[in-house]
Amino acid sequence: VNGRAAFEKVSNLKGIYFANVWAAENATGIEALPSSFAQSGWLEHGDYQLGEGSTMSQAEQSIRYLKARPSPTAEISSRRLALRNTSVSVHSLISFNAGGAWTTLKAPSSDSEGKAISCGNGCSLHLHDMTFQEHFVPFYSYDKAVGIIMAAGNVGQRLSYKAEESNTYLSRDGGLSWSEVRKGVHIYEFGNHGAVLVMASVNSETNQVIYSLDEGKTWQPLHVDSEPFNVTNILIEPTAVSTDFVAFGSRGQQGVIYRIDFDALDWPACHKDSEPDVPGSDYETWAPSDGQQHHCPKGTACGCLLGQQVAYVRRKQLHQCFNRRKSKLPVISQPCHCTMEDFECELDFERALDQKSCVATVLPPPSARFGFMEERECAMSNSYKVDVYRRVPGNRCVGGWVPPQLDLACPPKTSSSSHGFLKLLLVGVAFGGCVYMGKKGSGDWFSWTNPYMAFTPGVAQGRSIGRVGTPTELPEVAVPRYQAPSLVQF
Repeated sequence: VNGRAAFEKVSNLKGIYFANVWAAENATGIEALPSSFAQSGWLEHGDYQLGEGSTMSQAEQSIRYLKARPSPTAEISSRRLALRNTSVSVHSLISFNAGGAWTTLKAPSSDSEGKAISCGNGCSLHLHDMTFQEHFVPFYSYDKAVGIIMAAGNVGQRLSYKAEESNTYLSRDGGLSWSEVRKGVHIYEFGNHGAVLVMASVNSETNQVIYSLDEGKTWQPLHVDSEPFNVTNILIEPTAVSTDFVAFGSRGQQGVIYRIDFDALDWPACHKDSEPDVPGSDYETWAPSDGQQHHCPKGTACGCLLGQQVAYVRRKQLHQCFNRRKSKLPVISQPCHCTMEDFECELDFERALDQKSCVATVLPPPSARFGFMEERECAMSNSYKVDVYRRVPGNRCVGGWVPPQLDLACPPKTSSSSHGFLKLLLVGVAFGGCVYMGKKGSGDWFSWTNPYMAFTPGVAQGRSIGRVGTPTELPEVAVPRYQAPSLVQF
């Protein structure tokens, strides 16, 4: 990804990353953001600290975190405000192979009111990250709510920083597809392994929270008071597996707090998490995918990420029961056949947005190695091969697609071969001369002696040429050996 970018990892799903790319627009399209833009102090250092919070619950990366941070200076605030009137824009991208390739987020076909969304060329879904958390709730996933992501954003050509143009979106398949669940910006929290979702409006006073018990398929309002208040946040206990939430905020100068316990519904515990997909089980298996059809070694089509099909066990979406497990649900995995998506570009090669093939940025690639194996290739032909692709780190695919290589012309053979012959000739002449001079001056052939011996004055030390002197043994010196460092567990 070229330019400035903010990254987030989707919790509990290996290889899926979300990024907001800062770019400058001109008449011909989008180009990389000038480095002077960020270096000028438009963003604070704290705005870049995004990755460390990607596995925290909303309770940890909430607005109370913002209160602990120093307020932005007036200069930085004015620069942020100027974003609405500048040519700099932010575009959201997603990667399903640990950054090997990036694509735009697919916009939903309809909004939360059932109206069709018109999205033409260059139109996609854009979501907010932590950079502007003062006004927009960021992209949020949690490791015990596998596959579920919520975020505030908009559908269009770029990310909007106007609250009236922003809505709340949800994905339950790891970011592959999205739906608009509510108009406006909301604060949200997950509970009970994703079986309970709770949110509330943050840009206007309200007297209700909105909840879903079917992973976002339907939403119901819950009035918590007769008088409206400003919601600051919705929290749950740190493991985020209970059904007990807290919504807090303020009304005028007074703080208010409300407890919302969904155990009052008296739903039973879910059963048979070790037997998903069978009749009578409340659980199913779900495998995250990049949207492409892959082939598993068993010969069946399957959805894969990082070269393997990982099947997560989670509660069936419409079953009315609660998860009583405190730990993560089971995971099942098997390798997939390799495809082009399982590889990233080698150094000096790149793939454009939404493209699969890697192309050289310059020919010949500066990093192309010409060593012994390449010399052997050039001895038999006029070209040698260099790698264009490399396997994405952590990818477990087997068989399948074999990355092609790039043919490069060999260097001229005449100059290299003549130089090599001349070097050998000079070395041979020098060696022969030394041997001849040694025999002529001493009458004896030279002798090899112990390199750790000292000789009498006038006699060469170590390997001597000429008559060998009387050696005097040097004291034995202890040569330090490399020792492997100790293993330390933290």
